[in-house]
Amino acid sequence: MLEEECEVTGGPGAGESVVCSPVAHAPAPGGWKTGNYWANIRALAAARESGAREALLFDAEGILLGCACASVFVQMDGAWLTPARAVGARDGVVRQWVLSRLEVEEARLRR
Repeated sequence: MLEEECEVTGGPGAGESVVCSPVAHAPAPGGWKTGNYWANIRALAAARESGAREALLFDAEGILLGCACASVFVQMDGAWLTPARAVGARDGVVRQWVLSRLEVEEARLRR
């Protein structure tokens, strides 16, 4: 069962819900994008079964890694943050595009 539902506000996806996957996610070393998305697909399927659009993935320490099939950007205290590659965030094309255009800080974001 998934826990902690929140609503995405502002920007693309506004009004959609995401849930926090309760299963600790073990990212690929160095944030590599590989063909092995099985854990991501399971988390996304569980999120959709609960009525949410996406699932936030955390490691065993409760550090946010990203979404099952999306990049994550969070606004806190007026600053834009995204999970750091050093903690296992995937380095995708959309993430790089946003980082090249906006002032976004990579951070260790806790549950």
